[in-house]
Amino acid sequence: MKKIVLFLALVAGLVAGYFDFISSEMLVPLLIIVGFTFIFGYLLPSIAWRLAVLAGIGVPLVIFTAYYLGYEPPFVEELKDQMPDFDYDISEAVESFIAFIPSFLGAYGGVLVKKIVSGAFKKATGIEPPST
Repeated sequence: MKKIVLFLALVAGLVAGYFDFISSEMLVPLLIIVGFTFIFGYLLPSIAWRLAVLAGIGVPLVIFTAYYLGYEPPFVEELKDQMPDFDYDISEAVESFIAFIPSFLGAYGGVLVKKIVSGAFKKATGIEPPST
């Protein structure tokens, strides 16, 4: 199960990277990363940091791959119309590393909720909850 969830975390990061590339809005990639890492962190709290790294690396991986293949995000044309001296360069792509912040927040948010739920279950029933 761990390998499947690790693979799904990478896929979620790549999907978030794709949506980050095609959209000028950050909300959709942010929700994808936070949502999936939260779920995965809840399911497998022992490997939360690995899940966060795999989900977080997906965005820069897509952005840098597109940059080096010569693709520009669709919103760059709008920026060039508004600011004629705007140039899309590698510094714009480096900003994609900020995706690690929501990936770690989501993963460890899931871990925290898992601990709270497990503690509440143990307190209410007096027995240890089944582990994953």
